[in-house]
Amino acid sequence: RCSASPGLDFSWIRFTHSDYFQMRNDVARTSAYYHAIDRLAVGKIVLDLGTGALALLALRAARAGALHVYAVEAQDEACQKARRMVALAGLENVITVLHGRSQDLTLPCRVDLVIHELVGELASCEGIANTLRDAAQRHVSPAALREGTWSLPAHIATWIAPAKIPQM
Repeated sequence: RCSASPGLDFSWIRFTHSDYFQMRNDVARTSAYYHAIDRLAVGKIVLDLGTGALALLALRAARAGALHVYAVEAQDEACQKARRMVALAGLENVITVLHGRSQDLTLPCRVDLVIHELVGELASCEGIANTLRDAAQRHVSPAALREGTWSLPAHIATWIAPAKIPQM
């Protein structure tokens, strides 16, 4: 059951190793993220919300030329794996992996760009509205907020269509 009520903890949502690889191997999704990150992350300080075990978006932002990336992950096991992925890539000096929810963390500086894929089957299923609201208030620089290009993706929508299943 999904809800966008303030203060809810969505850290109970768990992904398996297979889930992370399926997300990575979704070519259309990953390519769209990579293309946008390549354009938006250059020379910026980036916050990756829910970096996951593979730290895919954080790694891409660092390789695209981000000044620094704060990769936040609530799940302990996924956080540990993300740290290993960053170390394997030799990017520990550019990416800081933080364990916890972004709502509970204080970053050493404000960021210019927030990248995330905390969407779920429904646009608000993983609590993204409250997470982004908090990030905008506490983590994003005023200049980035004024520019309006601080969140990737900038918009999320859930499309539904009524359907009737005929009885057998």
